[in-house]
Amino acid sequence: MKKRFLPFHGAIKQLVRHVLLFILTITFAGIPLSLSSQEEIKTTEKVSVVNIEVPVRVFYKGRAVDDLKKSDFKLYEGKERQEIHGFYKVKKKIKIKDPKLLLPSRYFVLVFRITEYNDALKKGLDYVFRDILKRNDQLLVFVNDKTLFIKNLLDKEQAFSLIDKTLREESARSRHLMTKYLLKIKQLLEDVKLKLGAISFGADLIPVDKANYLLDFLNRYLITWKEYKNRYLVPDMDSYYNFARFLEKIRMEKWVISFYQVELFPKLQLSGDFLRMIDHSVQAWLMGRSEDMAYARKITVQLHLIDRELNAAENFPAGEISKLFFKVGATFHSILMTVHREANVRDLEFKNLSTDIENSLREITAKTGGELMATNNLEKALSKVVEKEDICYMLTYAPENPGKKGKISVELGNRDYRKYDVIYDKNMREDYIREYLAKKNAGQPTVELNEIKFKGKKLSFRIGGFLMKKTGKEKMGKLGVRIRVKDRRSQPLYDKKKQIEAKQETIAFSLAFDWLNAGEYNIIVDVQDLLTGKNASSFLQPVIK
Repeated sequence: MKKRFLPFHGAIKQLVRHVLLFILTITFAGIPLSLSSQEEIKTTEKVSVVNIEVPVRVFYKGRAVDDLKKSDFKLYEGKERQEIHGFYKVKKKIKIKDPKLLLPSRYFVLVFRITEYNDALKKGLDYVFRDILKRNDQLLVFVNDKTLFIKNLLDKEQAFSLIDKTLREESARSRHLMTKYLLKIKQLLEDVKLKLGAISFGADLIPVDKANYLLDFLNRYLITWKEYKNRYLVPDMDSYYNFARFLEKIRMEKWVISFYQVELFPKLQLSGDFLRMIDHSVQAWLMGRSEDMAYARKITVQLHLIDRELNAAENFPAGEISKLFFKVGATFHSILMTVHREANVRDLEFKNLSTDIENSLREITAKTGGELMATNNLEKALSKVVEKEDICYMLTYAPENPGKKGKISVELGNRDYRKYDVIYDKNMREDYIREYLAKKNAGQPTVELNEIKFKGKKLSFRIGGFLMKKTGKEKMGKLGVRIRVKDRRSQPLYDKKKQIEAKQETIAFSLAFDWLNAGEYNIIVDVQDLLTGKNASSFLQPVIK
């Protein structure tokens, strides 16, 4: 039987470098935790000793199977077959049969990883607000590095205007960033051409200078690409962890829609004069002296390395991210879009990059009952998304030995199971977030933000788990704390940073906001361990009456 494991890995280090880059691909920085780590651990332990619920999706030739019964399934933990005590089917889709019917609030996450806000995206946003979102839904929006929390949509026009403005600003910033790297590579190219033009070539001898100039240019080009990739494409796993934990605590029907414009980067034009000159030189040197042949091989290796770096999807932990998001119960939909941009520089052209963010988005959508499409027609894609039905079978069992956690396997017993794809999480009893924290803590501590609360117009929390280094006769930690307060329209009211020298392993922090009037507020707390660079974030939505 063909099995796929990992149900949903629930958004989102690639969505999201960035989904679900990244989601996905995309950066999910600053997503809050709702409960302390102690509370989360207690909840997990309580569930594990009572009953285990295993979500299972079944597909036949890519289509969800809708007619299975409890008797069709066999469930094992380790080698022992388990009795399936509970069985029910969850069917959901975004489209509501009767738009006038007031249904429970749903939680939507819109993830925009974009470099250009064009008419297609504007029409897509129009469709979301017109045909998907209802007035009692809640909305979380990521636009590249920006995060918008919209608790209710009573004023949909105002929410649309805020998102539209953010999309315009962030796409302009992305274009500026891309222009910056284009100009940097353009300057490198002009410099090497100038140096090569100044060389006087002998009749039968290729100067060493020419090869060295070419190698230096190729090396600097590769360094520039790696700088861009590491800064903007490689995911921050802490952000994905925070996003998954945040979604896990939402007790509503959850949907994530990712709008991902495929990354562009200025590449050397294959048909350009510069690459043809390099190829001609390499071929000539391969026929020459041993010293010339050595330079030719070095240049060839460097060209292959650049080609692999720009065209191979590497360094994105798609499997790990998928595991995280499987448990949060959200359905992911992803739309991959293309953009066209002219480099307007001789020997350079913008080309699409292949990144693991795309692969992660494909994996997450497949395993959560969602839809992935590659198109610039967002209205057509979204009309398909709202009709897509997610069908999930929930199997429950009580393990004989709750303290012993074995791997789970699910089979179809009464059908030709080889023709079906059965998707579930073989490690359903494990807490991936705890595993991630343990892995993350290996070698050095991870800063923790606990006991955060807002009561009587006073914000309080405790910080622990940070690194303390010996300074003279005492140990000391260094922390950066940022506190932001926004109103219900996401307008900033307070934004302060402070550096703290901590002489104790745990420090308490409190701050009064007596000046806040009655209303709903968003409070974001970010803490950074300045000695390790690790971060923790939390988020509150207090209501002052």
